Amino acid sequence: MPLSPDDLKQLIRMKGIADELLTSIRSGPPGAGTHLFGADALAQAIGAVIDQVTEMLDESDATELAEEFREAVLNPESAPVRVHASAAALAGWLAGTIAAESFEQRLQAEASAYAEARVREERKTGFQAPPASK
Repeated sequence: MPLSPDDLKQLIRMKGIADELLTSIRSGPPGAGTHLFGADALAQAIGAVIDQVTEMLDESDATELAEEFREAVLNPESAPVRVHASAAALAGWLAGTIAAESFEQRLQAEASAYAEARVREERKTGFQAPPASK
């Protein structure tokens, strides 16, 4: 099931935060992005965003997205995850998901608008009896 508009808005906000955190990590001193996840304030902030996205996905009907998120961003096989890699995975997943959900919602809106236009056009024509033959 696609995300609701409110869920999509929340993902967009979380992506903004993830992008800023990733920028902070990349512009920090050398080695700043190599701390183990949970070892510094940036890692804690990334963890908070990850927790919020996980919670939102669990509360929505987007079970496939929740599973994909866990596999892509919370992959336990790659633990311990470095802060830089975790922030990049989070920002990338959010960007892709937002683009895909926005595309799907736009397609649905266009299909709905097309269907409504067809109904309006058919109503203009209405029922017309065939011409009487002589």
